[in-house]
Amino acid sequence: VYLRSPEGHLRTVAGTGDGGGPEVGGLATQQPITPSSIVARADGTLVMSAADNKLGGAVFEVDPRSGVVSLLATLEPFEFGQQGISIEALPLAIDELGRVVIAGPGFVAVEEPGDLSVLPGFTVFFLDSDAPSAVASVSATEVAIGGSGTLLRATLDFATATNTAVNVEVAKGSLRGLLVVNGGVLMSSRKGIDRIMRF
Repeated sequence: VYLRSPEGHLRTVAGTGDGGGPEVGGLATQQPITPSSIVARADGTLVMSAADNKLGGAVFEVDPRSGVVSLLATLEPFEFGQQGISIEALPLAIDELGRVVIAGPGFVAVEEPGDLSVLPGFTVFFLDSDAPSAVASVSATEVAIGGSGTLLRATLDFATATNTAVNVEVAKGSLRGLLVVNGGVLMSSRKGIDRIMRF
């Protein structure tokens, strides 16, 4: 993982060039890592989902000052049928309150502790959805999740850990990226930018 400075210089902030999952407590630049998604908090902390031999699907943080890796969440408790969690399907986002949003097959988790949470430090909302390819935060209580030819809009109720979700067919193939622009969602696919939809 490289960080590009405003002057155009690249600096390694995580990984050694080899694939794998990092060890918690070690320096990010001295460990193999294969991130599937990366976002940054306002203070510069990197948050990434990556394969981990011991933890399965996991989300790590890299401290911007020390470079030390810490574990934010492990998705090992979740099992969906016989397939379990696919690390390739854990896109991340940061919402307007600075909370990490994790999307996975059949769920979205927001970094908000609650009495009904089954994932420490997160409120988990179960959805009728396949493995996601992208996630974006529309607001503090609404997320957009891209899948295979569909865009799912979910309104989240943190008090009850329930949601109201609507699926919309938008394109052929998987959506690769989502970006919220002036209340609309900009979607990209293998064929390029698809369209902007307003919720």
